[in-house]
Amino acid sequence: MIDDHARDEARHHVFYKRIFEIVWPQLSRDNKELVVQSLPMLILAYTMPDESAIKSELLSIGLSCDQSEEIYSDTYSYEKISAYTKECRQGVYDAFSIISGINIKFRIDMSIPNKKFGEGVVCP
Repeated sequence: MIDDHARDEARHHVFYKRIFEIVWPQLSRDNKELVVQSLPMLILAYTMPDESAIKSELLSIGLSCDQSEEIYSDTYSYEKISAYTKECRQGVYDAFSIISGINIKFRIDMSIPNKKFGEGVVCP
C-alpha cells in the first residue's frame, strides 16, 4: 500500500515542482526561511499514517481489535514508514535544493518519532 502511494505521489512531483518554481522567487527572505524550517514537519505530517483513523475503519468493518492491530502493524511497520519518509524527504530536498539554490540537507535533521504503534484507538 505504501509503495502504491509512493508511485502515485511521484506522478505529482512535476506539478508541485513547477508550482514551487513559480512561488519561491516571489517569497520574502523571512518566508523562505519559514519554508526551510517547516519542511521537516510538513514531510513528517504528510508521510505518517493516520493510525487512529485506519484502525477505526478496520474496526468498523467488523474486525476485532487484535485483527486491526495486526493488520496495521503489518502494513505500517516502523521500518516501512521510515523508508517511505526517507524516500519522500530525499525527493523533496533534492527538488528544493535545485529550485531554491539552498542545500538544506545539511541544515535540517529529521527523523521519525519512534512511538509505540497501537496507541490512539481504544478497543471495546
